[in-house]
Amino acid sequence: MHWPLFAFAYLSYLGDVPTVVKVILIVSSILLGYIQFRYIETPFRIGIFKNLFSSWKVTVTATVFLLAIPVTTAYNSTDTEDEFSYVRRINIGIGEKCRGTFDENGELKSACILDRKPKIVIWGDSYAMHLVPGLSLKNKSLAQITKSVCGPIMGIAPIIGKYDSVWAKSCLEFNDLALDTIKAHPSITHVVLSANFSNYLKSGQFNYLTHEGLTEASYRLFINAFQNTILELKKLGIVPVIFSPLPQTGFNVGECLERMFSSALLLRENCNINYNEAQKYQNIVITSLKEIENIADIVWLKDYLCKEQECLAEINGTFIYRDKGHLSIDGSIMLLKNININDFE
Repeated sequence: MHWPLFAFAYLSYLGDVPTVVKVILIVSSILLGYIQFRYIETPFRIGIFKNLFSSWKVTVTATVFLLAIPVTTAYNSTDTEDEFSYVRRINIGIGEKCRGTFDENGELKSACILDRKPKIVIWGDSYAMHLVPGLSLKNKSLAQITKSVCGPIMGIAPIIGKYDSVWAKSCLEFNDLALDTIKAHPSITHVVLSANFSNYLKSGQFNYLTHEGLTEASYRLFINAFQNTILELKKLGIVPVIFSPLPQTGFNVGECLERMFSSALLLRENCNINYNEAQKYQNIVITSLKEIENIADIVWLKDYLCKEQECLAEINGTFIYRDKGHLSIDGSIMLLKNININDFE
């Protein structure tokens, strides 16, 4: 009995079920389990229901009724699904033609450059991609150098989940090519760096791939590699600007917003993020960036969203988030449209 209750709660709260609700569900599951045993299972076992055909008619009728609920809901939600699919469309930056960044000759694709002589480069993984729609409004002379999951950190690449050593090698090569490309464009004055840094700082034991081979991942190795990357850019006379990840606590904010603005079930009061919970959830990433802040400017996205212990998930109906941690295209524009990277020195 407990499993469907917890599954329902998990889906309704998008995985972030309050402790009080969990306690209530435990008590309820015990009570409902007893009722099921006493008044449903026992009568069937000891033969109180002598007219089996009649009882099965009731069972079938109830089953058909219950199945009709999700079917009806799905039918009624078709139009809104199309609308929200557009709002929450993947934010890959400049556009689909820029996917991959480099052509077969290792040259930066023309589709990834908004100006023949770019002054600003956005470098990183998908957390860098999602900055582009907003930053490109004030920063027209921009180029995008991005690869999913591959942070802008020279010399190390994480081996996590499906991203094995073969992928890690491609990440190392990608970043080598990225730096070579930056060096080959003397017009570049600023480089914006961003990534889902938690991929490099996950709890538990995992490995980095380096140019020398496999090595155990560590906080200090990450910091050293990131600092070396920043210092390398500074040697070129380039100003590095780091953008932090969005505040997050683990639940899918984009899905929450979709439910809140549609007829879908949502038991959360709203989709906003508790500031203290986000600080705790992202503690190691925040700690690492504060250390990096000693040698580079950091744009903390929380400063644009968080006030009085709460971080906004939407502003005047505009989805800021498209999922757990990515900006929607409209959210990127709303949040970053007034940032001029050239103001950083």
